[in-house]
Amino acid sequence: MKFSRHINNVVTRAYQRLAVLFRGFCTKDSKFLCLAYKVYIRPILEYCTQVWNPYLQKDIILLERVQRYFTRRIQGMNCFKYEERLRLLKLDRLELRRLKFDLVMYYKIIHGFIDLDKNLLFKMNFNSTRGNDFKICIPICKTSLHMNVFSNRALNCWNSLPNDIVSSVNVELFKSRLDKYDLTKYLSRQ
Repeated sequence: MKFSRHINNVVTRAYQRLAVLFRGFCTKDSKFLCLAYKVYIRPILEYCTQVWNPYLQKDIILLERVQRYFTRRIQGMNCFKYEERLRLLKLDRLELRRLKFDLVMYYKIIHGFIDLDKNLLFKMNFNSTRGNDFKICIPICKTSLHMNVFSNRALNCWNSLPNDIVSSVNVELFKSRLDKYDLTKYLSRQ
């Protein structure tokens, strides 16, 4: 259940498409290049990440390196550190985006926006008086593989979300509230 081979293929395709992007467009406009990146490259890096979201540090770094390379290639950005380039270009780290995708999928499953029985994936914790009203019991995981499957990997983050976020009435409101919440403590340290 390791997806390292798949991630290597995804990264290779993304670099190939980046090469085409920088060769194919003669513009140096950062807004245009970011838009092209979001449309043509980032979907390759994020397609179905709820299934194959990496948990090995080497795979997380490998994926993030694609975006690091892209932001460094934009004219005038190579003198800034990665986090500063992301802020200037209004981009999020890919790891943060994958975490948000997981949380959005949790929200959709728990609130019935997806025709999937939430009881198959989650055991709801209705006995807790702390935290949000949709807390999920965290199972005991004896292996890192079990700890990093979709139904387990973002549970600590989900359970820490405030009630006003997880109780949002629709997906768009959930996403907008989630964007304002600091999730950086749930990311790996790079």
